Parts: sequence; structure tokens; C-alpha cells
Amino acid sequence: MVWIKVAFVLVVLMVWQANALTMKNCDRRLPVQITSVNFKPDPIIVRKGRKVTFSGTLKSYRTVGSTYTLKLKVVKKGWIDVGVPCMGSFGSCEYKGLKCEQMLPYLNVPKCPPPSGSYTLKERTMVIPSVNLPSFLTSGKYYMKAEVFDEANRRRIGCVEVNFQAKS
Repeated sequence: MVWIKVAFVLVVLMVWQANALTMKNCDRRLPVQITSVNFKPDPIIVRKGRKVTFSGTLKSYRTVGSTYTLKLKVVKKGWIDVGVPCMGSFGSCEYKGLKCEQMLPYLNVPKCPPPSGSYTLKERTMVIPSVNLPSFLTSGKYYMKAEVFDEANRRRIGCVEVNFQAKS
């Protein structure tokens, strides 16, 4: 179940192909690059019970280990940008000890550690949980940065920045 949340966060953070959303890989020299993502709806509707569907592709240019750390930075844009703290599994969180084996049901990875190649994130649907914040705090423009590190050598293997909109 943890990997479903992490996969959702990764996809949300990595790429969005929609008019209201923009994405870029932080560093083209890193071994993992996100190449496409499909995401519905746009903008995200932050309301309990709403469904969000996502899928995508990535390219790994070399073997990148089998245990990862995901660092997320989330900022609500406005007159004054406000960092979103980690609240459970939402916000600016750090996830350590993510195992390659946990990805096997969601990515078409043939083995662990994954060899270089292109991989598809199978279409997944997530139901939005209860969010106990007023709509003026959940609705608006956001910036997110996701960095993935190989825990064996602590090197950054992937990074993406996304600007998106949410409404409640």
C-alpha cells in the first residue's frame, strides 16, 4: 500500500501533459528521466472520494540500484509562497527504504535492480482521502520537486520539477 502512495506521488511530481501543468527533468545528466505521463482529471479535484487516474513512462540509462530514497518538496504558490509540511503521506516528505521489489506490480521492470531501458507505469487509480483543510488552502497553484536517490551510494538518480493546479 505504501508503494501505491509513493507511485502516485512520483507520477504527480514527475510529468503532466496538460495545459495547466508544466514539467521538466531537473538534470538531463541523471540516469533516470521521465518521458511521459497521462493524468486525469486536470486540475486535480481535492475532495474525498474523487478518483485520479495516472500512467506514464520513464527511461533508465543505466542500472540504478534496488533501494531508494524519495525527497519531495511541495510549495503552494501565491502572494507569498508557502512550503507545505509533511502531513502523513502528503506534502514535503522524505520516504526512505523504498525497495525495487515493491515496484514490480506497478512498473514493467523485469528484475531488480532494474537494468537500463524504458519502463511503463501501468494505469492506476487512486481515491482522494479526506483532506481537512479549507478550500482556500487546497485550491491554487503548486510547485513540486521530487528527487530520487540510490541508497547504496547516496547519489541522485532522478529529479523532476512540476507546476500544477488543484481545486477543492
